[in-house]
Amino acid sequence: MTYSFGGNRIKALERDNYKCVKCGMTRDEHFLRWDRDITVDHIDGNGRNVDKPNNKLNNLQTLCLTCHGKKDIKRKVKKWNCSKGHEFTKENTYIWHCIRYCKICQRERNRKQKKILGMDKKDYMRIYSQDYYKRKFINHFLKQL
Repeated sequence: MTYSFGGNRIKALERDNYKCVKCGMTRDEHFLRWDRDITVDHIDGNGRNVDKPNNKLNNLQTLCLTCHGKKDIKRKVKKWNCSKGHEFTKENTYIWHCIRYCKICQRERNRKQKKILGMDKKDYMRIYSQDYYKRKFINHFLKQL
């Protein structure tokens, strides 16, 4: 695999002295512990699963499996929060068709819809609580604004 990471894998390993830059585990210790070579990581996360990976040497770092896993977990924290950063807790989350939704964001969307339609809460709830197709019509109308 000499051409891995655009040919920069070996260069990154040599630059980092074949050690994990976080904990200092050597390549030999890594082989003894996990029976595989030490890993090279993309700092910005643009590696294998993107259209244009960033394989520049200044974007690569040597990491052991433990440190690499910790880094990836931190990057995946977004999946535990909504797009606005609210945490998906039991009190703040509802599930509809196997998708998690944030109640705080939904309340904000509802406020905006009421404001756009110019309705008071009673009228809004009367219309919104009716059948699916009327709600679909309202949402279609709102998307066109």
